[in-house]
Amino acid sequence: MSTEPAIPVLFRGLVDDAALFPPGDAPMPVAVAEHRHHRTTPYSAFVGPLLLPASRWPELAAELGDVDDPLDVGLIGPVDAVLATAPVVHADPRVELRQVECPLPTPADVADTAHRLDTLDVDDLDVYLEVPRVPGWLDAVGALGKLPTRHPVGAKLRTGGLAADAFPSVAELADFVAACLVAEVRFKLTAGLHNAVRHTDPSTGFAYHGYLNALAAVCRGWSDDARGIVAAVGAGDAAPLVAAVRPLLADETAAGEVRARFASYGSCSVAEPLTDLVGLGLLDRSYLSHLPASRES
Repeated sequence: MSTEPAIPVLFRGLVDDAALFPPGDAPMPVAVAEHRHHRTTPYSAFVGPLLLPASRWPELAAELGDVDDPLDVGLIGPVDAVLATAPVVHADPRVELRQVECPLPTPADVADTAHRLDTLDVDDLDVYLEVPRVPGWLDAVGALGKLPTRHPVGAKLRTGGLAADAFPSVAELADFVAACLVAEVRFKLTAGLHNAVRHTDPSTGFAYHGYLNALAAVCRGWSDDARGIVAAVGAGDAAPLVAAVRPLLADETAAGEVRARFASYGSCSVAEPLTDLVGLGLLDRSYLSHLPASRES
């Protein structure tokens, strides 16, 4: 029996396993093996589904073999690819399809894309539409909150990448968080959020957003007004962020309210965010002994 404390509600399912995506680019056998390892550890509740490009479903299916424990999967790709692949994934007893994520071609496509995905005959399916940062993008977020759909539809924002223009500014990320809160739309983030706190990488010069910044932005006391959200998103000092979220470690109701807004984020590393939270004193250090061996070792 494990002696480690349970993962707090605030951090349960926070990190979707994007090991297959850049810059991690794990080979399929490695990604599956590591994800299955995560699921056997005391920190398993920290990890969401394995995120899978729709085009790589045949590769995953060939890798699974005969298993008794279904693999939780999030399917990602253009809407046509997801609509074609999701029924096949759902029909395979070796996996559980938990969520689908599709980029919007334009903000004006929000209703059509959401309604097309609503035709998927999958119970307990979460849908996220990735909103491009072009004129009308915040209107698309507001529209999501008004759509009558069978499946819960949330907004997704790309917060980093391999080029400077892939990173939204502090103001843009704060505007996105505020728009989701006003519209009561659940959101998730992806790319560039391996670390807890906003920082500049000296090797690239890029300013990376922090996932703890996003959590703090939604916490009570930070989200009273636009200035509070901007302050949380832009903070480069861990201390005020830790102070904002620490009370929620013992307050499951408040933590649940925050996570009802900030669903999760995709990271090609599970070890980095877990290690950061341990270093900040927000998770028990014993979890680190259960991480898989480094791929370089």
